[in-house]
Amino acid sequence: MNLLFVLPGGVHPSGETDVIPVLLNLLEALESRHRVFVVALHQHWQLTEYKLSGAQIISLPMVRTSNLFSSAATVFKRMKHYNFRPDVVHGFWLGKPVVLGALLAKRFRVPLFASVAGGELINLADINYGGHRSYSARFLNWLSLKLADEISCGSVYLQEILRKRKVNAQLVPLGIDDDFWPLKAIASDKIEKWQLIQVASINQVKDPWLLLDILRALKNAAFNFQFHWVGEDTLAGRVQQKAAQEGLEGFIEFHGFKTQTQLKAMLQNKHFIIQTSRYESQGVAMMEACRRGLCPVGTNVGWLYDLALGNTAPRDLLGQKIASQIVMLANDFTQRQQRVEIAQKWLIANDLNMTVQRFEQKWSAY
Repeated sequence: MNLLFVLPGGVHPSGETDVIPVLLNLLEALESRHRVFVVALHQHWQLTEYKLSGAQIISLPMVRTSNLFSSAATVFKRMKHYNFRPDVVHGFWLGKPVVLGALLAKRFRVPLFASVAGGELINLADINYGGHRSYSARFLNWLSLKLADEISCGSVYLQEILRKRKVNAQLVPLGIDDDFWPLKAIASDKIEKWQLIQVASINQVKDPWLLLDILRALKNAAFNFQFHWVGEDTLAGRVQQKAAQEGLEGFIEFHGFKTQTQLKAMLQNKHFIIQTSRYESQGVAMMEACRRGLCPVGTNVGWLYDLALGNTAPRDLLGQKIASQIVMLANDFTQRQQRVEIAQKWLIANDLNMTVQRFEQKWSAY
C-alpha cells in the first residue's frame, strides 16, 4: 500500500532531536512492507524534503489554519513529482493534521484515518494546557472527528474520554520496538540506595510540584534514594529553585534532554519509574522503562490507568500516597515483581509488530 501520514512534527532530519521515537519506529516498520510518505506541518520555515526511517518526508513551511488549502495544493504537487498516489491518508493529532489530511484524502478519493495522540480534547485551564481551550481549536477538533472515516487512540484511558464525548475510537496503542528495548527482568539483588527516575519534560501538565512532594515525603521517611530527572526544562529553572528551597538538591540530578540511546543507558541500574502527569494520552516513556525492568508508580492517567496501577487521591494527599507506595514496594520484592510482570505482559501483547498489524487490518478494510 501507499501510505500518507500527516503529522504536526516529530520527524526532524537529525533522527534524534525533535523527534517522536515511537512514531519513527512505526514508520520504519511500515516502510519495509509499504511505500510511506509523511507530511510534517510545524517543523521548518521553508519547504524541506528528506528521507527518515525509510519514509519520504515533506516538511511544509509552518502550516496555519489560514493556509491549509494552499498547503494541501503544495503537497499535491509534491505527490505528482514523486509519482505517489496514496491508498490511505492517516493524520496523527486532531486539528490541522487531520483537516489537511482530509483535503488530501478527498483529492485522492481515499479513506482518512485519525489518531488522537495527545491532549487535543483536554482543557486544563489552570495551567493553560490542552487543545480544547479556544473556539477555533474546538472547531478544528470537531471537524477532524467528523471528517475521519475511522478514529483510533492509544489507551483505554483516552478511549473513555472520547466515549464521553460520544466519539467511537478504536484502541490501537503505539507499541515499543522489541529490538531496541529488549525485556529485562526486575533487579532482585539487595539494594542499598534506590535509583528513581522520571522521563518527562519539566512542564505544568507533568506536575513537577507533585514530584517534589513525593521526593520530600521520601526524604522525611528516611528513604535512601537518588532521583534522576530526564527531560527538557520549560519552566525556566523554577523547579530547581523550589527543590533547593526544600533541601532536595542532594537527592535530585537534572539531566535535561536525552536521545533514545542515551536514555537506554540511563535506565540501566534504575529501580522505579515515576509518573506525576495530570494527563497522558498513553505513556510511552513509562512503557520503555518497564521493558527494562523498572517498577512503575504514579498518577492514574494514561497507561497506568489501563493497567490499574495508578494512584488516585486528593491532590494534597497524592504525593504522600505515592511516596508510601514506593517505600512499600521497595520493601516487598514480590509485589514489585508482580507490578513489573503486569506491565511486561501487556508490552509483549502490544508491541510494535502488533501496532503495525492492527493498523494494516484497518487500512485494508477500506
